[in-house]
Amino acid sequence: LTGNAITRKFTAAAVPGNLPITVTVMSKIGNNYYLAQSLVTTDAQNNTQTITLTPAASSLQEINSFLDTL
Repeated sequence: LTGNAITRKFTAAAVPGNLPITVTVMSKIGNNYYLAQSLVTTDAQNNTQTITLTPAASSLQEINSFLDTL
């Protein structure tokens, strides 16, 4: 993925269409952690797809527990 910190967007190239994927966002701002995930199907018609995620405040323990499920 290529990221843009200003727009807070990521771009992935050459993603096959019509496949289930999990998009996960994790961040740390100061001493606060944030996590979001979304199960989506890749767009079979276009080379670009917008997926909006709004990370929620999470504890480090919650993030580690989530990562253990992957």
